[in-house]
Amino acid sequence: MKIYNRWKGMKKSAKIGLVGSAVYAATSLALPAFANVDSVKPVNLEQVTTSQQTKNIYEIKLAEYTGDKKLTSPEIEELDKLLAQYLELRKNKSVIKSENPEIFNRRHMKLGIRLADLGKKIKDNIEVARRVREILIDIRNERTPQWSHSAYYVAFYFMVGVANSSLEFSSYNSLGIIWDGCNADERYGMESCIYNYEPLPPILNMMFKLERPLWLDRLTTALTGGLLYLNHFERETLESMKKRSYGIYDTYIRYFSWRLNQGIVLPSQSVQAVPPKYNKETGQWERMGFEYPKGPRIHHEDLELGFADMMNGVLLDINHKSKVEKVTRDDVISIGHGLQTQYLRPEKE
Repeated sequence: MKIYNRWKGMKKSAKIGLVGSAVYAATSLALPAFANVDSVKPVNLEQVTTSQQTKNIYEIKLAEYTGDKKLTSPEIEELDKLLAQYLELRKNKSVIKSENPEIFNRRHMKLGIRLADLGKKIKDNIEVARRVREILIDIRNERTPQWSHSAYYVAFYFMVGVANSSLEFSSYNSLGIIWDGCNADERYGMESCIYNYEPLPPILNMMFKLERPLWLDRLTTALTGGLLYLNHFERETLESMKKRSYGIYDTYIRYFSWRLNQGIVLPSQSVQAVPPKYNKETGQWERMGFEYPKGPRIHHEDLELGFADMMNGVLLDINHKSKVEKVTRDDVISIGHGLQTQYLRPEKE
């Protein structure tokens, strides 16, 4: 968690450039050597002295850590040190770009801390969000006094949490990550949550108190009627990522390819997943990653869909109560998302 506090002072492009490495450190992805990484040569980290040299470091780590094993604590610590070094090398770069830079220089009325510095001065994420909200409310009341008595919520999150969620195909798993992130402190014993609202809306405050399986049941029922949706990833986002930071684009494509090769877990398996275990006393993970029950997986070959179709969103006629041995093309309701959705089944009269 210590590395998270440095994100506040980073340039946006630097955040994008670090997501790939942080994802591996946070989720302990066990990537098999399905991709050609022979061209990636390991380097001596002591010789890495510029941000340019570190921008592709995740590829080096990927080359070193590929296989059927998971990242160990020393390996995660090595990545953490590397990220810290990268941030130190970029500290003289511009911090924030905005159309309204004066907002980030606005100081808290009682604390006297600039909005841009709150994350550096305050350790607790909820407290940071509370102070940010107070500054923003002052600005809101000055600019639009007619809304001075309206409700005002602040959503805060780390890019690591966003990356974790965006890497999941299963809608059940991505919604489960929201529960994990908001309950990281209370349920997992970590120093703080990964993302949350301030103040937390009453309905969410109640729902986050539910056990994880019940949370998945309630939220998937409300959003998709309990049906499994294989999340889409915006093509425009991938193209932008490819141009701005090819390394991160490459990481995403490698992971998506690996996941499709391994298969996607069924909703029933997501509900029964055994979560990771964090030891608050030692500050180490005793068990990294989720452990899913053995059984059938969803394979794109069985759905008769290619990589592009799987990335475009697929709605399946199965839920966490479905007992299936194999998910096939007959289980596909629609392909695509938004106006580009293609329904494979006729509408019910």
